[in-house]
Amino acid sequence: MKKVIVSIGSNAPSRDYMMDAAVKWLHEVLSECATSDIYETPEYSGRYPAYFNCVAIGFTAHDSATLNGLLKDYERKSGRTSESKITGIVPIDLDIVEYDGKLLRPVEFEREYFAIGYRQLCRQ
Repeated sequence: MKKVIVSIGSNAPSRDYMMDAAVKWLHEVLSECATSDIYETPEYSGRYPAYFNCVAIGFTAHDSATLNGLLKDYERKSGRTSESKITGIVPIDLDIVEYDGKLLRPVEFEREYFAIGYRQLCRQ
């Protein structure tokens, strides 16, 4: 089993529901899954609605590519399209930030929208 850290976010009008559903789904996909509280952060560019974010830490038997494929499939099934970036409204965003000790998204690791939840989980 490999340890994985996932960033979760939504700025859709239904962001409460989208976040709750994604967290529930991740608890089914990852073993020993722990999630931070859900919190609000401004959208990074400041041009679009604020996000709800949280961070999940768990374990998976999947390799990183397979797990990433599962996350992207979930995003699509939840309404995420290529137009989401254009409109600035993201139904759900699930990204592997760290996999088996390897930092896959160093920029995201430094961003406050990730760091808040990550720090909370590290204190637990």
